[in-house]
Amino acid sequence: MKNFYRAVLATICLNIVASAQTNFLKNPGFETWTNNVPESWITAPLYVSKSTTVHGGSFAMKLTNYSSLGYALPGQIAQTATVSGSSLSLRGWYQLNADSGDGILINVAAYKTTAVGVGIEDIHAATSAYKAFAVGVYMLLPARPTLARLA
Repeated sequence: MKNFYRAVLATICLNIVASAQTNFLKNPGFETWTNNVPESWITAPLYVSKSTTVHGGSFAMKLTNYSSLGYALPGQIAQTATVSGSSLSLRGWYQLNADSGDGILINVAAYKTTAVGVGIEDIHAATSAYKAFAVGVYMLLPARPTLARLA
């Protein structure tokens, strides 16, 4: 089996949206960078690089594995956003240049004082052209979330 996330070009214009279609993420299109990391995103520079292969805007984020001691460590990004509303979803665009078995795993968790909703998308179809994705957040409890964490 190949390494998960190997050679991933994930260019994502992310929106965590409530019913009013408000984007709660900071730097959702990866346009602003500081020290080789997209601003407002948690990651390590060895996993990401700025790309000009874009869906829209000037820049995108290229996410790749990092090999160490014979193991491929999957590239990861994360952001926690303050949200409001009772319905959340995550939408964006990606390219995936990968070997068989590789992919992108997207997790969204909604919180109040505890987890109240979750959404997961597991993408394995390689594509050289940008392709849209959407992750619905299934609400486990009736509480309205105040935070959403994307990883």
